[in-house]
Amino acid sequence: MSYLDRLFSLEGRTAVVIGGTGVLCGEMAQGLAEAGAEVALVGRSEEKAAERLAKIEAAGGRGYFVGTDVASRASLEALLATVMERSGKVDVLVNGAGVNSPTPVLEIGDEEFARILDINLGGLMGLLEAARIHRLGRIVWFSSIMAYGERGDREPVGEEVALHPHTVYGATKAAGEALVDAYGTEQGVDAVALRVASCYGPGRTTACLIRTLVEDGLAGRATRVHPADGRSRQHIFVEDVVDAVLATLDAPALPRRAYNIGPGRSQTLDEIVAAVREA
Repeated sequence: MSYLDRLFSLEGRTAVVIGGTGVLCGEMAQGLAEAGAEVALVGRSEEKAAERLAKIEAAGGRGYFVGTDVASRASLEALLATVMERSGKVDVLVNGAGVNSPTPVLEIGDEEFARILDINLGGLMGLLEAARIHRLGRIVWFSSIMAYGERGDREPVGEEVALHPHTVYGATKAAGEALVDAYGTEQGVDAVALRVASCYGPGRTTACLIRTLVEDGLAGRATRVHPADGRSRQHIFVEDVVDAVLATLDAPALPRRAYNIGPGRSQTLDEIVAAVREA
């Protein structure tokens, strides 16, 4: 067994990955399986789950799919019952389920607003309550750097900087962090929020400037850039997020309830374009 295997070994542990049929959490599930965990892949698409499980098993890992509606308390309880019956325990729970919206704040309708709240906050609340009742292992919940809001400078932002979200999505992440802190402080739930920078990597289907630049470059066509893309942002590769989660799970105790996960500096559009051209 290599040093890294020993450092991040999850041998004999059970990991539940909510949102595991997506790109980021699918990679997360694969990373946890490669570290030795048996993985319960949670989502709605059995077809996407089958594709990810095939990759996990091809690499020597173990896992299975559990269809779940994270916004439903009853569905979450059924998920835990299934995992307990099949695996006997829940050592790790990674929750990456979340909904963003391209709709401007003042144009979001009641139905869309309720859907964002149900999944981003209702789902988290249900998991934290389940963790309190069943005394589950460590919960890693994906917050976002969007919880900080837009900043006019490019200086590094530390965890101690106050949150000032400017979007509904960012507001749900800031509120979710408050729930994580409350359940940890008041109920002893072992939970942590990771404020992940803008994530890119193979397979992403939602809007991603880096993917668009790469695809357009390979196809020999010009890239049309939205004015909002001109702002500087922090970007992180999906495998680096996996490493951050493994390190979070490996730590015996965490002095904070929330951590920034990113490169530590923003990149301008010109810098990203230059990097893609060089590659």
